Amino acid sequence: MQRKAIGLLVLLAASVAGVGCNLEPGVPGQPTYELDVRPILEARCIRCHGFPPIANAPSRFDVYECPAPDGSMCATGNGAKAHAEAMTMRIQLDKDSPLRMPQKPAAVLSPYQIDTIVKWFKNGAPP
Repeated sequence: MQRKAIGLLVLLAASVAGVGCNLEPGVPGQPTYELDVRPILEARCIRCHGFPPIANAPSRFDVYECPAPDGSMCATGNGAKAHAEAMTMRIQLDKDSPLRMPQKPAAVLSPYQIDTIVKWFKNGAPP
């Protein structure tokens, strides 16, 4: 009997813990490039849109704008601020669109990642 009660308690605790479980945080009210957007870009975009850029991805997202704050120039393209509008449009495309970013076979961005980048752009792409 006691074993059955413990089993039920474990089951109840597990079901309560799963209710409303969201592993992603809420989208920040005022996302900034450094705190909110850059970590997403580093995780999902900079492999191609960093330095050195690959041939068909000349836009650099590893810097906010060019020249970079340390005075270094971007070898090609402009920084994330200059490409914010195109970036927000391409991450929102249907997963089967050939223009979607990131390109296949990479998975589409999560709703949190997309919403954070879109909100950052709509707020004027603050640094």
